[in-house]
Amino acid sequence: MIELVFSGNKFDQQRLAKSGGQILIKPNGLPVFQFKSKDQFNKYFELGKKGATA
Repeated sequence: MIELVFSGNKFDQQRLAKSGGQILIKPNGLPVFQFKSKDQFNKYFELGKKGATA
């Protein structure tokens, strides 16, 4: 599993959903973005690059 710091930004959350990632609440109560594979993680960043240039 790959984890990133949670973002409340709507665009980031849309990218997370489109890439197949999920929001996980850790045992300490903090939310994180979680990806089950490197492919999901890479897709999240590719979608970010496309959004930044659109």
